[in-house]
Amino acid sequence: MQLLYDEEGDVLDIFFTDDEQALAYAGYEVRQGIVVYVTKNFSPVQLTVVSFRRLTQAPAIYFSALKKQPARLRNKLMRLIASSPVSSFLRIDANTFYGRVMNPAVLDICAV
Repeated sequence: MQLLYDEEGDVLDIFFTDDEQALAYAGYEVRQGIVVYVTKNFSPVQLTVVSFRRLTQAPAIYFSALKKQPARLRNKLMRLIASSPVSSFLRIDANTFYGRVMNPAVLDICAV
């Protein structure tokens, strides 16, 4: 796993694999500024979070773009988000589509 944080833009990119062959096939916006990239087999490749600091401080975030996805795709995305390693960064309630961006300590890791 590799973390890249742009402090000026407040953008966190998490790359879940070091495998050069695991290229992103598609990206799905689950909320404005939060995109999950997956392989053809729907394995997570990358997670991009814009406004990371602000979102980690919010008590709850509505994942409206996720809710608007077609049911079949939405269910696949929810399974992906609920499993490791994505679940370390996002927590979303499947019934309400409210959730949180996790791990504000990630910025400490990136600073090292």
